[in-house]
Amino acid sequence: MVFYLCYKRILLLSLLFVWIEFQLAINLRANFFYLALNFTFAGILKDTDVDYNIPFRGIKEGRHQYEFSIGDKFFEKFPDSEIQKGALLARFDLNKRSTGIETHFTIQGTVTVPCDRCLDDLECPIDYEGKLYFEYGEESQEMTDELVIISGNENFLELAQYIYEFIYLSLPMHKVHGKNKDGELLCNQEMLERLGSMISNNDEDEIDDPRWDKLRDLIN
Repeated sequence: MVFYLCYKRILLLSLLFVWIEFQLAINLRANFFYLALNFTFAGILKDTDVDYNIPFRGIKEGRHQYEFSIGDKFFEKFPDSEIQKGALLARFDLNKRSTGIETHFTIQGTVTVPCDRCLDDLECPIDYEGKLYFEYGEESQEMTDELVIISGNENFLELAQYIYEFIYLSLPMHKVHGKNKDGELLCNQEMLERLGSMISNNDEDEIDDPRWDKLRDLIN
């Protein structure tokens, strides 16, 4: 009888240990899956990256998605730019292959630039779509507007310059305020009057300068 009770107790303890190990295994697997899920989707929902780089060496072949929030700090990287500020979202769809990386991207949002007519802030919509091809080679260099060679020493796709250029290419040729429903210009009227006065003085002085002609065309 005593032997039977001891055997039963040992059996129960063994079952208890098995159950505990099973629960630990489940929790460990759940935590691992959670971490893996977060790692996988980190590229899809990406907060603003200071460098706007994608670490392509560490990702598997296949398709990956990344998003970059583009705000005023982004344009501080380009102090000579006429773009003063903006609020945009850049989406990059990457297809990594053995020979390189194909990227399809969209950039949407708005940027603020000076009006060509009155110099006041002008908000311009941006909606750009394009492709970039990164191929592996011995030396990093840009072959065309869409083809870039990256060397074996590169670990990141540096996208800041490309993003800026794509945004800039999306700006209209003439960046001027429109008109309201009454047909009146939405430009800064005080500034237009000052410019008009300067042009009138130039006409009186009969100064031959093609820059004044361009300014006159903008105001009119």
